[in-house]
Amino acid sequence: MNKLSIMIIFLIFSRQLHLGTYFMVMPFFALYLKNVMYFTSSQAGIIIGMSTLTFAILVLWIKHISDHINNKIFLFISYILWSISFLGFYFSHNYYSFLFFSFLSGISMCFSSVDRILLVILSEEKIYIMQKILRPIGYIVMGVAPLAGALLYEYDEKASFIITFSIFLVLSVLTLLFVNNDIPINKVKNISFGEKIRTVTKNKKFMIFILGNIILTTALASDNLLHSIYFNKQGFDTFMISFYFFCLALLSFLSVLTLLMFKQRMRLQHEYIIGCILYIIGTSIYLMTSLSYSVIVLIAVFIAVGDYFLTNSTLVIKKMSPKGQEGLYTGVRSFTDLAWFISPLFLGSLLDIQNKYYIFGIIALVAFSIIFFRKSLASI
Repeated sequence: MNKLSIMIIFLIFSRQLHLGTYFMVMPFFALYLKNVMYFTSSQAGIIIGMSTLTFAILVLWIKHISDHINNKIFLFISYILWSISFLGFYFSHNYYSFLFFSFLSGISMCFSSVDRILLVILSEEKIYIMQKILRPIGYIVMGVAPLAGALLYEYDEKASFIITFSIFLVLSVLTLLFVNNDIPINKVKNISFGEKIRTVTKNKKFMIFILGNIILTTALASDNLLHSIYFNKQGFDTFMISFYFFCLALLSFLSVLTLLMFKQRMRLQHEYIIGCILYIIGTSIYLMTSLSYSVIVLIAVFIAVGDYFLTNSTLVIKKMSPKGQEGLYTGVRSFTDLAWFISPLFLGSLLDIQNKYYIFGIIALVAFSIIFFRKSLASI
């Protein structure tokens, strides 16, 4: 196995481990701040939100820099800052220290350059395959990591902090060992940040794609953020809720294994439209019948297969971004995460009013996003 292959394996592994540690800690961070540190709910919310706010403010500028500086250094800095942040949480005893280390974790999110490195060194076909495989693995990670976090929290409220610190410290050392120094960067350094921002915003197709992605992700985020509440209002117990997410993860794996073998790659426009339609069909089943185990499996089939077709944003960046500006375009793509803030506000309010409004809201958002994908992906 050559050095490039080892680096690619490490980058993919490190990204999944990063995702796992995040979901191991964050579901219980608010509980720790509230029940152990005795902060108010608003203080806990501000501490947790500080990292996202920092990320939103600084991500484009730092991603702009990443197009001109050795990405090995950027990734190393990201993991070091993450490790310092969680070590800081472990030793923090007052509101302002938690706020500072949350701010530091937001900066570390900006420095993460795994996506840019993979964009530069992988071909379009390898990016396509990678995205299809990593999405269902992500489901498994997001499902298992909170369980590990719950066990750790029951054992010791601070245990996950020190474990996360250790994991990121190890990743920082492995970055120095396994990531190459000669990853291509943009050698034209006289392009200002403002000029590059204007170039991105003038790329109308890319901006339309990002807007469509925000709308679509607002709907898709409901699976992780709100579906448990929906199922609970329908009278489901914890086991039945877990059964849905298990089916979704398993069927996502099966869809990857089958569709990668038998499906010739389509145009991106058609993939997104098919994915949206399948997601709409799966969600519509909620309106047609009362929920049971067999109905849950049927819903999960449509949503898992639909999700398979909706995993190409990195490939879109590969096709749309000028050479040497992959980092900045990746930063702009990060604004899709706004959907995770919008979803509980918009769809959560519909769920508070009536269950059917919530389902109709998801369907409407997915259907609306098709318009944006048809326009932005028509020529690629």
